[in-house]
Amino acid sequence: MTNTKCLITEKLYKILLEKGKSRENKPEHGGIFIGLIRGPHLEIDDLTFPSSDDNSKMFSFVRQERYHQKKALDAWKKSNFTKTYIGEWHTHPHGEAIPSTIDKNTWKKIVVRSKRSMVFAISTPLELKFFLGVLSIDNNQSFHLNPIDVDVVK
Repeated sequence: MTNTKCLITEKLYKILLEKGKSRENKPEHGGIFIGLIRGPHLEIDDLTFPSSDDNSKMFSFVRQERYHQKKALDAWKKSNFTKTYIGEWHTHPHGEAIPSTIDKNTWKKIVVRSKRSMVFAISTPLELKFFLGVLSIDNNQSFHLNPIDVDVVK
């Protein structure tokens, strides 16, 4: 188990809640989280929304890199190189916020590529849940995905 804490601004938390509710029975939407890495802790203070290039379907969302990467790079430069890509979010149009096999496999690839913990969220009409993806530090670098409580800050 990790001691990682995750913070999110109240404004962004409310946006994610609303996205889940407003996407009921509509194609999935998603984006990336931009924020700060403070030791083992993650602070979400911005996010991207779907672009016209993203592939949004009823049961899948495929984010295209160009738009979201540009937003992350712009934030990094504007923050004097302190803010960065720290995770992803997407909606599920119904039911509970349970990661699919595709979600888990995609998130594992992101964590392996990033070589650090990342935060992920699923927003549904019923709930908003956050997950922390981490690699163990043993030789196998096994991937672990755990639900995480976030602290909502003003």
